[in-house]
Amino acid sequence: MFITALLLSLISTWYYLGFWPALALLAVGSLVPIRRRRGLFFASVGLGILVLGQLERTSAHVLPRSWVHQRVPLTVCLEQPPKPYLDYSSAMARVVEQPEALSLRRVRLTLPIALEPSTLLAGHCLRGDFQVRQPFGYIIPGAFNADSFNFATRIDAKASLKTLHQQDYRPTLAQSLYHQRQGLFDDAASLELWRALALGWSAALSSELRTDLAQNQLVHLLVVSGMHIGFVSLMVLALVNGVAWLCAGRLMIPQTHRYLVVLTIVAAYVALLGWPVPATRALLMALLPVVLVQVGWQVPWYSGLTVAAIGLTLMRPEAWLGLGAWLSFSSVLIILLLWRWRLIATRHWLLKLVLFQVFMSLSILPWALVFGFYLNPLAALVNLLVTPCLALLLLPLALAILLLGRSELVPPFEWGVEMLIRVMAWAGDFGTLLPWWPLLTVVLATSLLMLFAWLPDRRFKLVLGLLFGLGFMTFHLASEPRATRRVTVFDVGHGQAVLIEHNDDRWLYDTGGQSGVTSLFERNLARRVRSLSGLVVSHSDIDHAAGADFILTRDPQLVTWAGQPRTLTTVPAARSAWRNCHRAGQLNDFLRFIPIPSVLMDTDNNHSCILVYDSGFGRVLITGDASKRIEYFILQQHPELFPFDMIVLGHHGSASSSAQDWLTANRSALFILSSADRARPRWPSPMLLSWFNQPQRRLLSTAKVGTIQVTFGAQGMRYRSWDSAFRKRLIY
Repeated sequence: MFITALLLSLISTWYYLGFWPALALLAVGSLVPIRRRRGLFFASVGLGILVLGQLERTSAHVLPRSWVHQRVPLTVCLEQPPKPYLDYSSAMARVVEQPEALSLRRVRLTLPIALEPSTLLAGHCLRGDFQVRQPFGYIIPGAFNADSFNFATRIDAKASLKTLHQQDYRPTLAQSLYHQRQGLFDDAASLELWRALALGWSAALSSELRTDLAQNQLVHLLVVSGMHIGFVSLMVLALVNGVAWLCAGRLMIPQTHRYLVVLTIVAAYVALLGWPVPATRALLMALLPVVLVQVGWQVPWYSGLTVAAIGLTLMRPEAWLGLGAWLSFSSVLIILLLWRWRLIATRHWLLKLVLFQVFMSLSILPWALVFGFYLNPLAALVNLLVTPCLALLLLPLALAILLLGRSELVPPFEWGVEMLIRVMAWAGDFGTLLPWWPLLTVVLATSLLMLFAWLPDRRFKLVLGLLFGLGFMTFHLASEPRATRRVTVFDVGHGQAVLIEHNDDRWLYDTGGQSGVTSLFERNLARRVRSLSGLVVSHSDIDHAAGADFILTRDPQLVTWAGQPRTLTTVPAARSAWRNCHRAGQLNDFLRFIPIPSVLMDTDNNHSCILVYDSGFGRVLITGDASKRIEYFILQQHPELFPFDMIVLGHHGSASSSAQDWLTANRSALFILSSADRARPRWPSPMLLSWFNQPQRRLLSTAKVGTIQVTFGAQGMRYRSWDSAFRKRLIY
């Protein structure tokens, strides 16, 4: 247990703080057992050094900064069918050929819509010129972290196809089987679920189907996860026992040999899938405890789980930076605790099943609060219905179709999928996203609840309950609105979303763009920005206004302002008309618009609302996508406003904005870029970067440090971000 905790702490420390802090933690942590158990000390040091070495070696595969936005000749082979969007398709691919200076393993491809996705098969290899970027995404607290996920799944770069030279077909065995079987299906949803169940191709699920699964807390059942491998193992064990029973008169097969056959067949299946991390993790969790029992080791009840965790850590330490490993191991731990603490000790088997499903459904609650998973009050009932359907019907049929290719097996499978979709449609509306809670708060609350369940003495439970209640009241009082004055520039990629908090008021300037058909606000920010006093949409460009529809549908009575109100009046459920920010001045005690004459509004960008925020301890200027022409107008007409303490640079730092005189007038300010250098190399402009090369000039970019939060107080401005040492080392 000690080694497991130390190794997991090393991985997180290495990722967020860097190599040397992780090495220092190893040096200090390994000294804990040195007096009483020197063997544990040497094991901790040896395994810790091995894990850190693995992490360093793995990080060396990530695309170096010097190659960002370069056109690189690559040959890549698609792992799964491309996923189509409006104007492009996306796919995961392994790198087959590349320049000698690179060592990429997997890339996330963006393919032009002209390259028809339906003509591309899993196993197709593309040779061409690709524009490459580092595998970093949005950093928003409480939202999906693409940085750690990509590293955990060994995605070393993002690549956009620019020129295709050659296309050929090199399928693996699993891909060949898929292509032979896909013609048997008439229903698209059934085909998607079949390849997810049989081949683990969950990444190719459509957005609609994945959302339905998430809203019903069913994703873990319909992808290759620990439960999936468990079901496969039970089915194989039943077949092996059946064969042993038939051969009992002539041949006695020992139980140990049966388990060995089962593990061999399951391992062969995982190898067919390509050793994906979820399946490999589940195989380890099944294999190592059996080995411990067979060799006769007398170990505590949790040792099988800890040994499996150490095994995964030594093989793929980066896997712990994704959520999959934590979800899988925590689910198994909860099952062990339910058995150990006899929390479902009842005689009736049906009641046991119901209680078990209730506990497992509630186990997602901490993750839902921190990372934004759906929580469905009907999840226990839905899982109780779907689990036997999966174990007894869908999964056996999916594997039989894969192995046998019989068309008569498809209709019952499609019927089962149809029933599943009906259940999801009925229960999915009850799924909801909970408000965001900080990770530390959730960890403390979960630890207290587990301690409360573990303590056998009622007096201790009473004391702990009182302490928990006192702590909750303290937290509730501490979370009451305070005199907070801060500006948060969210990392929304190429776009902008700025939250202004002034005591009890919360104003949002712009909503960010969209990805596919979903706005980034709805997907990533809605949990963080739940209640607003007002909304300002600078102008109608999609990278600034994509979330307005969702926000006004959620809160139709919201006070709204826009630089182009006529283009936003068709938003559904908007009961209040958009107000024109160029016909307003002082909004309240802390917000003010600077109206722009209509003669200067020659482009959409120059319609942008110019907003001034006065916190009382510093002033902020936000100009949307306004050009240099607007900047000079403000300099000439409002010289009394300068200099500002913080400026969100216009148009993501492009050459059309940020005039030299504008920058010089605010040379002591903190400048912030929203996005800038991520997908498009022309932002920020070289002129802008050269100006900031001078000392005492401060520039922060969301593309580099993620979400930026600036707090104003009597001591001045303080800013924080949520980036990692891993990201910093590769970007700078």
